[in-house]
Formats: sequence, C-alpha cells, structure tokens
Amino acid sequence: DAGSAPGGAAGLLGLRGTGQQSTTEQSPAADKPSEPGPDTASGEKPEGGTDDEVYRPEGIADDLVGENDRETIDRLMAKLGEQPSAPETPADYKLELEEGVSKLFGDTSDDPALKIFAEVAHENQLTDAQHNAIINQFWSKAVEAGVVDGPIDVDRELAALEPETGPAEERKSASTQRVVEAQNWVDSLPKRGILSKEQADVVVGLSATAAGVKIIEALRTGLDREKGTQAAKGAAEGRVTAEKIEQRRRDPRNDTRSHKFEQAFRDETDRLARELA
Repeated sequence: DAGSAPGGAAGLLGLRGTGQQSTTEQSPAADKPSEPGPDTASGEKPEGGTDDEVYRPEGIADDLVGENDRETIDRLMAKLGEQPSAPETPADYKLELEEGVSKLFGDTSDDPALKIFAEVAHENQLTDAQHNAIINQFWSKAVEAGVVDGPIDVDRELAALEPETGPAEERKSASTQRVVEAQNWVDSLPKRGILSKEQADVVVGLSATAAGVKIIEALRTGLDREKGTQAAKGAAEGRVTAEKIEQRRRDPRNDTRSHKFEQAFRDETDRLARELA
C-alpha cells in the first residue's frame, strides 16, 4: 500500500494532520544551547563599530558631534557657513593698512598696484583679513630687508634744508621755500625747451628728499652759469646791433627746424633783441 510505505508521501510530510509526531531523530546540534554572538550577550561590538555608532572624525570639536552622523554633518555644514568668504568683487575689499605701510602708499584711493593685488586676491578667493594681512606683512618685511625704500620722513628732510642759524620758524620757512623754488624751476624747463614734460616729471621727483633738492639746485646753478658765460661772450664781441641780431636769427642754431638748433642760442638771440629794442 503506497499510503503506508515508510518512504511514501505520509513519511515525507511527517504524518501531517494525523496528530502523530515524526519519528525522525533530531540533530545533536539542535539540543545544544546557542552561544552569545559578539554583538549580543557579551555586549562587545565587531571591529569597525555598528550602524548605530556615531562616527567622530579626528580633531573635531565636541560641540560639533551630534547624536548621530546626520546631526554631526548638519553641525559641520552650519559651521562652514559661518566662515568668512571672499567679497563679491575685487572693489569690495576693505583695505586696512598699518601705519608704517600706509606711508608707503599715501593716497590709496586710486593706487593701480593695490587694484591689481585686489584682483589677484579675489581670483584666489581671499577673505578681507587674508587680503590685508598679506599686503601689510609683505611690505613691512620688504622695507625691513631693504628691498624697497621706506617711507620718507618729511620733517627730517625739511630739517636738513634749514639754515644753520636764525629763529626756528624762519629756518623752517626757508627750507620749505627751497623745495618750492626747486620744483618751480624744474617745471619751467619744458617751457624753455631744455627738458620734455616727461623728463621734468622725473627730475621734479627728486624734490621729495633734501639730497634731491640740492641736486636740482646744483643743476640750476650750472645752467645759469652757462647762460652767463654765453652772455659775457656776446658782450665781448661788441655792441649789439640790428645787423648782429639778424645774423643770429639766420643762424641754424636759432632755427627750430634745423638739426643744429640750440635752445640756449635762441634764448640769447631773443634776449639781445629785447635789449636792442
């Protein structure tokens, strides 16, 4: 009978529905009590932690560690949002120069070098504090190392031009007058054809120091001496006449179109003409 055969369907189903139990023996392992796993009774966690463990990056501040990873990330992002950033445009940098450095630049409102630095700083996303720190530290160290000249001490330079005697106010006024006269004389040179405007601008820059003012005064003395020598030579040649003036005017040295033109000769011709008149 197939229904009662030991290897039949009833045996495979464990006599389900008959109220009888299977006579199949259990494995010895089934009677063995389970041992606690590494994450159960012993309370120990496997290496690397579990999903419930909060990750704490090395060096992170205590106030940035949350109850879980998500809260820690939120706190970190909020902290990053509080950090200073570069201004919107290079023109938005708020320049703050230290006293010693500010004397190097003077009026910074239209300084081309500082504008270029602001553009470079913005390209590299420097903050206001970083922008100012680099400028102040670089120029301070450059002056200290002698790479660039330090700020000019105007009072000291003026004092070096003062007469040795006289009341203090008069000595100070005299030194200031020397500077003004030196600058005015240089400014007159382009009008007299002695220097170009560009050359005069370079020379007038010498008046920023006492030594420079003295150089300008020496140049003025030399040119005046040369002019006096030419005047004396003309006087030695005899009385000024209309014929002599005309001869000078026909001279190539008097003609601005000639390659032999000499401004000093032309000035002397004009002077003699005025004298004759």
